[in-house]
Amino acid sequence: MQMYTLLAFGYDSVSFFCYGTPPVGPEFTTSTIALVDRNGNTTTAYNDAKKLMTEVKKFSHTYMQFNDNWSGIYPVAGTNASGTRADFTLLEDWSDVEQMGSPLISSRRMGRLGLTSATATQDAIIGCMEDNYGNGGFMVVNYNDTVKNLGSTVTMNFDSTKFDSAWVYIDGVQTEVALTGGKLTLQLDVGEGVFVIPVKKA
Repeated sequence: MQMYTLLAFGYDSVSFFCYGTPPVGPEFTTSTIALVDRNGNTTTAYNDAKKLMTEVKKFSHTYMQFNDNWSGIYPVAGTNASGTRADFTLLEDWSDVEQMGSPLISSRRMGRLGLTSATATQDAIIGCMEDNYGNGGFMVVNYNDTVKNLGSTVTMNFDSTKFDSAWVYIDGVQTEVALTGGKLTLQLDVGEGVFVIPVKKA
C-alpha cells in the first residue's frame, strides 16, 4: 500500500527503512527485523519487497511517461468502509481543491482527463496524471488499514463518448479491457494498486 500510494502521488523513487536490521536499542527490539536480519540473512519482508519491486518495474516505463504531469489525487470513500482512516477523512474534508498546496484534483481537471466519477467498497485513492499528449493515467490504490485484510471493488466511470477500452496494469502486466458504457470495475486485493489508462475510440 505504501509503494502504490507514493505512485498515486506521482513519486518516481522509493527508499526502504530499513534494508539491514540495526542493532538492538531503544528503537529496535530483538524481534524487530528489516529486509535483512542481523546475521545477514534475507527475511520474508525481503522476498515481499523483491516481488513488489519486480511488479512495479514491469510498468515503470509506462508510469514514468505520466507522473511528471501529476494533477492530484481523487479520494473515494468506501461504501462498505467501517472506521474510515483519520488521514483519509482529512483528505475528503479539504474544502477548496483549487487552493495552493492542495493534493486534490479538481473535478474539472479530472473530467478533462476522462474520468467522470468513481466508487469503491473500501476507501481508495486515485492518482491522476497525464502524458505529454494529454492522455490520462490513473493510479488506483486500495487505501485502507492492511491489518483488516480488506479487498475492495473499485468502479471507474469514463466519458463513454471518448473511451471504449482501457489498458489496465495488474501485477505490472498490461491487459486491455473493454468499457461498457464507460465503466471499468477493478477487484483490488489488500493494499493493491493498479495503473489504468483509458483508450480513446478509433
